[in-house]
Amino acid sequence: MKSEQKIFVLGAGFIGKPLAKHLKTEGYSVAASIRNAENNHIFEEQGIEVHNFQVGDPQVTIFSEIQTLVIAYPIGSRRMQTGDHLKQAQWIAEHFPENQLKQVILTSSTSVYPDGIGVVDEECVERPNDHGLIQLEYEEAFRSYYGSKLIITRLAGLIGKNRHPGKFLAGRKEVPFGSSPINMVHQADVVRFIYELIQRQITVPIVNICHDEHPPKQIYYRAASKALNLEPPTFSPQHLECPKLVNNALSKSLFGFEYEFPLDLF
Repeated sequence: MKSEQKIFVLGAGFIGKPLAKHLKTEGYSVAASIRNAENNHIFEEQGIEVHNFQVGDPQVTIFSEIQTLVIAYPIGSRRMQTGDHLKQAQWIAEHFPENQLKQVILTSSTSVYPDGIGVVDEECVERPNDHGLIQLEYEEAFRSYYGSKLIITRLAGLIGKNRHPGKFLAGRKEVPFGSSPINMVHQADVVRFIYELIQRQITVPIVNICHDEHPPKQIYYRAASKALNLEPPTFSPQHLECPKLVNNALSKSLFGFEYEFPLDLF
């Protein structure tokens, strides 16, 4: 029974919060971690068990009796000191031991794919040389800890409630690579997809979660900014050969998944 399967959502933020609520609505026993105890009531009112801590806190005990762990904890790779991401991964693995888990789902990012190589799918072995490398090393650390129990969900750029794309580039000047396609996905589709992974107990090493549509960056962001009555960005003529385009075919083949939420929130 669902109620007998306990799920821990580590990091109840932009993806983790709606996921925890959806899982609880569907009859699962759900626990979640948040940093600010002032927000505990938001979860407790729905019957979600709340734990207040940050990854790395020294006083947190080992969690047991959990069947599924969803790691939705953002590593903030652009602000990290050398090796911090690996320390975070080790801390998580120590506090959520592999031998007690049946399934581990990591929310990662399509930033692990370098730009300039065209269409990329889960078989891509090219390594990035920017902040995406930290994200990739984070994935690899969890693979070493959780092995075949780990499902890496590589999320495209996230949009949704309180994250409108019109704010992303509003007012910026001479943004490069305006003709490059966007790779984005709606928050609600990500929640739906991860829920299906848990419900169906899917086993797959890596899967991209990205919308079917890839309009040019300059067209998309200009329209999005105008929809909020913000100054639209301008773009330089700089062009990128073989810009990154994320292939989502695997995500749609696993269980007939369809991306239902449009990218044009405007």
